Amino acid sequence: MVSGRPNFVRHVSTLSIAGGVLTLTGTRAGLYVIDTEGAAATDDLDTITDADAFDGDTIVLKTSSSSRDVTIKNGTGNINAGADRVLNSGSDQIMLMYFGGTWYAFPYADNT
Repeated sequence: MVSGRPNFVRHVSTLSIAGGVLTLTGTRAGLYVIDTEGAAATDDLDTITDADAFDGDTIVLKTSSSSRDVTIKNGTGNINAGADRVLNSGSDQIMLMYFGGTWYAFPYADNT
C-alpha cells in the first residue's frame, strides 16, 4: 500500500545495460539511471532481471545522458510497454510495475 507521496529519488541506483539486460541488484531503488553498454550512443533494453522482485514492485527508469539513447524493447524479453519506447533525453523516463515475471509500463513521458 502506498500512502502519501512516493519519492523515487530517495534511493537512486545507476546501472549499465549488458547484452540487452539490466540486472537490478543491491539496495532496493525506486529510480534507476541507466547507461548504455560501453557508453555507446544507443542501446536496447530487452530484459530486466531482479531475483528479489515481488508482484507490485514499481520502478522508474531514465537515461544517464541525452547523448546515449536507450530503447525499451516491447515484448522482446520481459518488458511490456505497448510499443518500443525511446529514452533519448535526460528528461525522459518510464515507470514499470512487476507482475508474474513481466515488467509492465504504465506512464511514459517523452519530454524532449
